[in-house]
Amino acid sequence: MDVLNHVPLPNVALDGLIRIAQLTDVHRFPEGCTAWECPKGRTIDFSTEGYSTMGDVQIVETVIKTMQPHMVVLTGDIIDGRPFKNLGDRDGWRACMMKLLEPILAAGIPWTFVPGNHDDDEAPWSRQDLLKIYDLPGCASKGAKRFDHTFTVGPAETCSSADSLRLWFFDSGGNSS
Repeated sequence: MDVLNHVPLPNVALDGLIRIAQLTDVHRFPEGCTAWECPKGRTIDFSTEGYSTMGDVQIVETVIKTMQPHMVVLTGDIIDGRPFKNLGDRDGWRACMMKLLEPILAAGIPWTFVPGNHDDDEAPWSRQDLLKIYDLPGCASKGAKRFDHTFTVGPAETCSSADSLRLWFFDSGGNSS
C-alpha cells in the first residue's frame, strides 16, 4: 500500500464540504472505433446500438458543470482494452484517457484512477503499463507505484484532522488468473 502526500483541493467553500465525483464503467473505446467483436462472437455496431466514442466525454462535461466537484475518482473499466487488441498499440490507453480527462483538466480538478477488470482485458498493454496513468497531468496519485494506495484531501495545503479526508484505493486485480 503506497501512502502518498496530501492533495489540496481547490475551491472548497468555507463550510468545508468536499464534493467527489466517482465515474465508473465508461468503457472508453479507441477513437474512430465503429464496431467491436465480442469474445462471444457477437459484433456490436456502435451506430445501431447507441455506443459512442465521444458520448462519455460529454457526460463528464455535464457532471463537472452540474456537480462542480473538488475531485474526480475514476473507478474501473474507464478504458476497455478489448477493442484495442487488434490495433497492437501498447500506448493506446494514453490518448483514450487524455480525451476523457479533457473536461476534468480544463476545470483544474484533481483526479485519480483505479483499474477494473476490463481496463487491460485482452489489451496490447499490461496492467503494470497502466500505472503510467499516474504520470498524466492533474493526477492526484502522482508517485504511486501500485494501484493500492491512499492519500488525504482537503482545502488546506497540509493535512488537518479538522477538514481533511483520507481516501483509500484498491485494485480489483482484473481478469488475470
